[in-house]
Amino acid sequence: MEETIVKTAREMLMHTVSLVGGDRAQTHGDKVDNHLKIANLWSMYLHNMGERAKYGFNAEDVANMMELLKIARRQSGAHNPDDYADGAGYASVAFECAEAAQVEQTETATKRIGSEVKKALTNDA
Repeated sequence: MEETIVKTAREMLMHTVSLVGGDRAQTHGDKVDNHLKIANLWSMYLHNMGERAKYGFNAEDVANMMELLKIARRQSGAHNPDDYADGAGYASVAFECAEAAQVEQTETATKRIGSEVKKALTNDA
């Protein structure tokens, strides 16, 4: 695929028009259908979050939802191996985000417990 170099806002818009209406339309399928599928998958994800949804999304949620975007593209467009590779990539990013959140929770709990122990020892002295 040839790299397109744009230097002005007009050139960027013209380039974008060629992408949205060109090969990408064939690869990803109908834009409206694709976005309806994404909306449905993201709505179910949000529903499945339950009470946690009230507090917004975290990094893992974003990666999971981007993976759902790739799944929607698989359902809407032509067979595109990149959609599978990208989906796997987002799944691995979600894993890394979940791992980082676990570490952060453990560190926060350890600091809280340490602070409580220190406070208790100080009060006993």
